Amino acid sequence: MERKYTLDNHIVLQGNVTTNMLYTKVLYLLRKYYRNEKKIAPIIDITQVTYIEPEAVPLLIALGDYFSKLYHSAINIEMEEKSALQNFLINIGFHRYVKEQKFYNIPDNYFGNWLHNNRDIHRIIWMKKAEEYSDVVRINDLELRRTYLSYNIQKNIEEQCRLILSDTHKLPENIIDCTIEGLAEILTNASIYSQSQGYAYLASDRFGTKGSVCDCGIGLQESFEQQGYNCEWILNNKDILEHPELKNYYLIMEIMNYSYCKHKSGERCNLWTVQNDLTRYGGTFKVHYGNIQVVFSSKRCKECQKISYFNEYGDRECFADDLKPCLKCLRDEYLNNQDATIRNYEVAFRGVHIEFEIPRG
Repeated sequence: MERKYTLDNHIVLQGNVTTNMLYTKVLYLLRKYYRNEKKIAPIIDITQVTYIEPEAVPLLIALGDYFSKLYHSAINIEMEEKSALQNFLINIGFHRYVKEQKFYNIPDNYFGNWLHNNRDIHRIIWMKKAEEYSDVVRINDLELRRTYLSYNIQKNIEEQCRLILSDTHKLPENIIDCTIEGLAEILTNASIYSQSQGYAYLASDRFGTKGSVCDCGIGLQESFEQQGYNCEWILNNKDILEHPELKNYYLIMEIMNYSYCKHKSGERCNLWTVQNDLTRYGGTFKVHYGNIQVVFSSKRCKECQKISYFNEYGDRECFADDLKPCLKCLRDEYLNNQDATIRNYEVAFRGVHIEFEIPRG
């Protein structure tokens, strides 16, 4: 593998790789490097990494996706051979996938350095763009195409996701069903609307279950508008005029509101459904777009009575017309610095990244 070095093209990751590290340190260094050097691609160095958090795996793939396109060639990634980390990345399918897609350069000899198998259920899930599936593109009716794709995604991820979601928790079966259906919905949206491939990874251990879904696509506003909708919550918004960094907050919340209204009308499980179910059972749900991450936590959202309530049968009854009470609640806490409900990052991330965590029950 040929390497071309400059003084600062080595982007070194150390210790445990988290999404926050990628959002802050790595994206910052990559942006700084690209502004000064557009000919020689950076090298991602993970030789000093001990562990990659499950939520960070799809994001690491997306970084390779983005920068390989930016430099018109696969990005070199360095890691310690015959290490536990290398074995982990081989086992979950990272090596094979990023090499096939030409996101990262993976030497062929790495695949021979296999130490042992990890758990079979922990595998990266990836989705091509909808138009790249021959059976999908033959369906002319867009709604039928969407339904068909969503059904097949759910069928393909069913066993893997069910085993993971039921591994360390005693979640009710209906919650697991809705979560799987919601994940299939999120992957479907990425495949159809983002104009990008989508990546997901879920893993369970003695602490609980973590996972994320990520794409490197056109983003929320453009994909929403291409469906014929207007992003009304950012139009003539006085708060955005005073705080322009919050534009993506309102975009995220408008998409959540769209999902809420779909859920309330009895349509398929979606983004709001997954957020609602996971926070109800002690989890945390995060949506990241551009420079903004919105955090829904069980601590804050579990007992919320502003949007909905649980009836005597344990089903959630939605009574609010929209999520504007939620919009104001998160915004007020951000203003008062009471909680990290809205995180504003210095460097914007291309595409959409959704992550969640459910502590062991």
